[in-house]
Amino acid sequence: MAAKFREVKGIQREDRIGRGWWRLQGLKLFGAPTVIYICIDRLFYFQDAGINVWPIFDCGLVAQNIMLLALEYGLGTIPQAQSVLYPNILRRVLNLSESKLIVLGITIGYPDWNDAINQFQSERESLDRIIQWYGF
Repeated sequence: MAAKFREVKGIQREDRIGRGWWRLQGLKLFGAPTVIYICIDRLFYFQDAGINVWPIFDCGLVAQNIMLLALEYGLGTIPQAQSVLYPNILRRVLNLSESKLIVLGITIGYPDWNDAINQFQSERESLDRIIQWYGF
């Protein structure tokens, strides 16, 4: 997907400076004025019996609902794992406890619809290729 986005922005694979610039845009939250961080408590994730994956699933549901609700208000969102690459810095700046795992950042703002990247539509596999129906 990253290659497709670079292509839309006119950045060739060989263009190290352009690729670096694009990576930096992600770290700058693509110019969005706000980011929502989704966190969970470590105790929910790391348990005596092992890792509990359900809190991560719950975070995905929360993220989806935030993004759908934002759309209703004309806002654009980008779910970004890149926005949580430096959790220690985020903890310090946001005064978050060590007990919190920072799962995902969702940048949010009004999209620039004139930017070519906001015209991009990714290709999707047909449901028949990725889903098997049983009993219907």
